[in-house]
Amino acid sequence: MESPHTTPLQQALAAMAAGAELDLLRGLSPCGVDDAIAIAHAFRALAPRPKNVGYRTSKVFTLSVLVRDTQDEATRDALRVHALPVMGSLFDGHGGDANDASDRLFVLRILSVYGGPDLACRIADGARRFPDEYGWSTIFGPLADHPEILPEVVEALKAPFPHGLVALAYLDACNSFCFSGRLTEHPFDSAEGHNRIREWLAGVDEDSAQMAVCALAFFGPGEREALLAEAETHPATKVRMEAAWARARGGDEAALQRLVAWCEEPQTCWRAEKYLAELGAEDRIPTIARTPEFRARLEMAEWLEGPSELDRAPDEVTLVDSRKLFWPPTNDRRRVFAIRYVADRTDGEDPDNRGQGMVGSDTCALLGQETWDLSPPELYGLHCARELQENRDERAPAEVSVAAGVAVLRQSNSDLG
Repeated sequence: MESPHTTPLQQALAAMAAGAELDLLRGLSPCGVDDAIAIAHAFRALAPRPKNVGYRTSKVFTLSVLVRDTQDEATRDALRVHALPVMGSLFDGHGGDANDASDRLFVLRILSVYGGPDLACRIADGARRFPDEYGWSTIFGPLADHPEILPEVVEALKAPFPHGLVALAYLDACNSFCFSGRLTEHPFDSAEGHNRIREWLAGVDEDSAQMAVCALAFFGPGEREALLAEAETHPATKVRMEAAWARARGGDEAALQRLVAWCEEPQTCWRAEKYLAELGAEDRIPTIARTPEFRARLEMAEWLEGPSELDRAPDEVTLVDSRKLFWPPTNDRRRVFAIRYVADRTDGEDPDNRGQGMVGSDTCALLGQETWDLSPPELYGLHCARELQENRDERAPAEVSVAAGVAVLRQSNSDLG
C-alpha cells in the first residue's frame, strides 16, 4: 500500500519499477525535492535497454523527459542536485551494447539544457563515442543559454575536430553562436578547419557545403578569400548565394547586387530576400518580386524545395491561372493561383518532376499525382477536395477526386468554367 504522503509521480515510478507500463508517467511532472530524489532513484535502478525496445519508448527517454520538461525552478534546482549527477554517471557508462547510444545522447541533451560542470568533457566524449548518431544539434543548441561553458566546449573539441554527423552539427552551432555574438572567433578558422571546409565544399551534399560557406562570414583574412572563391564556383546555386551573403556581410557591394539579381527569379528570390533582410537591404528588392503573381510562383518554388517535397528548386515555375473564388475549406472568397512546374527537364514524364500546384490556400503540389494536364478548375477542385478531407469538413467527399472537388466548388462558384 502506498504511503498517503507519496505523490502521484512517486506512485507511478514505483509501479513502473514493478513492471507497469510507462504510460503511467504521462501527464505527470515532478514537484519538489522528494520527486527529484525519486527520479534519481529510478535512474539508478535502470537495467540495460532490451534490443527490441525503441528509443522513444525506453525508460531512459521517459525519465529524461520528466527532467527536461520541469518548469518549476525549485524542482529544477532539486533535480540538479539529485538527478543530474546520476544521469551524468549513466552517460559516462561504457556498456558493450550500442543499442543504448540514442538513450545516452538524449541524456546528454538534458545535461546540456541544464548546463553545469563536466558538460564540455562529456560533449567531447560523446562526439568520439557517438559521432554518427542523430540529434547532436539538440545538444549544441542549448549551449546558447550557457555562454560561460562555450569556451570549454570549443577547447574540448579543438584537437582534433570531430568527424561524422556531429562535426556538421558542431559547425552549424558555431555559425549560430558567431552570428549571435556568443563566439567572437569561429573555431573552424584554423588550418584543420580550413581543410574541413574544403572537404565539405568538394562533397556531394549541398546542405553541408552551404553550412561550410556560412562559416566563412566569420573568418578573418587569410584563407577566407580563397575559400569564398571556391564557393562562388560551386554547382549549387544556394551555395553560391551563401557566398554572396558572406561577402555582402563584409560590405561587398557587388555581392549585394548579385543577391538583388537573384530576386528576379522565383526559384531564388525567397532565399535572396532573406539574405537581404538580414543585411538590412530590403529596400533593394526589385518591384517585380512584389507582384501577387510573382509571389505565387515564389511560394510554389519554395514549397517544392522543402526537404519533405522535391528537396530541390524546380527548373521552371509558370503561372497558368489566377482568379477569385469562394473557397469552401476556408469559407471565404480569395485569389487562388494554378502554378505549373518542371523539376527535371531530362525526365519530364515522371509525375514528381512535372505537374501543377496551387497557391492561395494550403500551398501544395500533390506530388506523385498526374496533374500536368488538369485544367485550372480541375486543379482547384482536386485541392478543394483534399483540404476539405484533411479538415474533416462535413462537406468533404468520401474520396479525393477531381470530379468530387469540382462539384463542391460549383455550389458556390457558378462561373467556375
